[in-house]
Amino acid sequence: MTHVLAQILVVLAASLGAVWVVARGGLPSIVGYLLAGIVIGPHGVGLVADMHLIEGMAEIGVVLLMFTIGLKFSVAELKHMRGLVFGAGASQMVITIAAVAALTGFGGMPLPRGIFIGLLVAMSSTAIVLKLLEERAETESPHGRVAVGVSIFQDLAVVPAILVTPMLAGQGGSPGQAVFKLLWSLSTVVAILIAAKLALPRFFAAIAKTRSREMFTLATFLVVLTTAAATGAAGLSLALGALVAGVVLSESDYANQVLSDVVPLRDLLASLFFVSVGMLVNVGDWFHAPVLTFGLAAAVVVVKGLIVWGVARMFHLSWRVAVLAGISLSQVGEFSFVLALTGRDLLLLDAGAYQVFLSVTVLSMVATPLLLQAAPWIISRGRPAPKHTHVAPTPRSGHVIVVGYGVAGRNVVSVLRPLGAPVVVLELNQRTVAAIRAAGADAEFGDACSESVLLHVGIRTARALVLTAVDPFATRQAVATARRLNPEIEILVRTRFVGEIAELHRLGATSVVPEEFEASIALAGLTMRRFGASEQAVSRAAAALRGDDYALLADTSNESITDTRRAHALARVLAVAEFADVPIPDGAVGATLRGLDLRTRTGALAVALRRGGEVVANPAPDLPFERGDVLVLLGMHSSLQKVHEILSGRGSAGTDR
Repeated sequence: MTHVLAQILVVLAASLGAVWVVARGGLPSIVGYLLAGIVIGPHGVGLVADMHLIEGMAEIGVVLLMFTIGLKFSVAELKHMRGLVFGAGASQMVITIAAVAALTGFGGMPLPRGIFIGLLVAMSSTAIVLKLLEERAETESPHGRVAVGVSIFQDLAVVPAILVTPMLAGQGGSPGQAVFKLLWSLSTVVAILIAAKLALPRFFAAIAKTRSREMFTLATFLVVLTTAAATGAAGLSLALGALVAGVVLSESDYANQVLSDVVPLRDLLASLFFVSVGMLVNVGDWFHAPVLTFGLAAAVVVVKGLIVWGVARMFHLSWRVAVLAGISLSQVGEFSFVLALTGRDLLLLDAGAYQVFLSVTVLSMVATPLLLQAAPWIISRGRPAPKHTHVAPTPRSGHVIVVGYGVAGRNVVSVLRPLGAPVVVLELNQRTVAAIRAAGADAEFGDACSESVLLHVGIRTARALVLTAVDPFATRQAVATARRLNPEIEILVRTRFVGEIAELHRLGATSVVPEEFEASIALAGLTMRRFGASEQAVSRAAAALRGDDYALLADTSNESITDTRRAHALARVLAVAEFADVPIPDGAVGATLRGLDLRTRTGALAVALRRGGEVVANPAPDLPFERGDVLVLLGMHSSLQKVHEILSGRGSAGTDR
């Protein structure tokens, strides 16, 4: 037991240190886990001797990883993205497998083995892709949608890939036996899917009624491991059963709670999987045959990136989107490790080829975040020069160009139409463009980063440009290009983070609206209303917050910042208070401010007194109240309530009458 604990402690300590190092360099944690495995493995310093222990725990991590992928799988989202998922995803897989099989065939490799290697190369790392997109706030960007769509298809393709691998190894028997085995495997998956669909929701409903968090967590892991064991007993992958269970629960009311229970342990055990993969890598081979190892890694990244780029262009996506999608999906994925282990056991890969595959995979994973950081340079060097002579700008003038037709874009268009403002929507989704035109509105297909596209929609005669997409790189480039083409245009930008405001203003944006800050203001306003604040107070608080942060981020001079801070410090004080008109009741006629001592007793400040048609500013403390007077007060909501109580006689009011 002490030996087992020592091995786990070494892995955890090495993982923590490696992840900390790579995080400082802006690399994803998976790279850290792989490097930790390389260092502590038998080909490194050899701190871990019992690799079977780590591999066993890692296999459970892969099962949990597949389960959470199934939980995040949405049938509704799949229907919405079916063009990218089945169109671009299938095209990428087929072309990659065919290209790799052809290239290996030229080297004399048998076709079944070439197809298997093509399957390995075709898979990308869903974990790396999603993590990088989330960190860069590009999940909803055009290239993010392509990467996510293709990744979804690759995850679905894991199932047939696992089923077809034994056939490629010649262990499928006769064609009839192979077909029977395939049908048997598929029927097993369908049976498990149906059984899970019927039983799991009822099972979790019964567990939820107990209101026991421990029972819910235990039930979750019981379901995951049971479905994994069921597919394992049928001769299929353990991870496949977990994926099926996750898909079934993804549409239930319990998906979020199940996910929260699984994720912490999944992250821990899945990290062991990547560490165990790193342990298998022999870095010495990198230097013994550097041309082979680094050359193959570079070839995989380039060929795979070019294939994704070509598929994206086939779907009429812009040069920039195609390049970013190609880089995002250019690595070999984590599920290729699982498939490679199966291929090694079936002798589709010998020991040397398996070691080269591991090295190429690790190097491609490390290269992806580095290439994404260099993406602006790659795009600027590779983008074809626009043919301005062929651009025929549409005759528009005084119009508003709205880039993107998501929720934000639709809202902007809906408020502009009643004002009679001419609007043209610029979109990268051809179906959306067709739908807008079918509704009788003006829309064009194109990338707002392109100078020729902006000229075509009349950027030089437009009144305003509204950028609603949340692609940071594209937004910055579009702002700079639009400002250069039209120095007078109003450029209004939606962005994800407050930290991007200063750079967008520097590039030429007129106004920038960050999502995270506006969301915080909306939440603050809702909270103030819950505590009884008036709409006037809520509006002043929002204005003060916007003025404070926006002005500070837009202006960098020290003197200006100091003045702004002073001004908005006062604005914040005023924002938490509110003005109120308080009629003087008959019982308080003849009383004075000094006698009531409202300032001391309530904290409210009397700023004016309305008497007849006149307004007495800063009324004297000894001025007696008359019938019909209205006292204008400034104070917190609770302070104003106390004033009402005192004047109406419910408080212990004293007078000087």
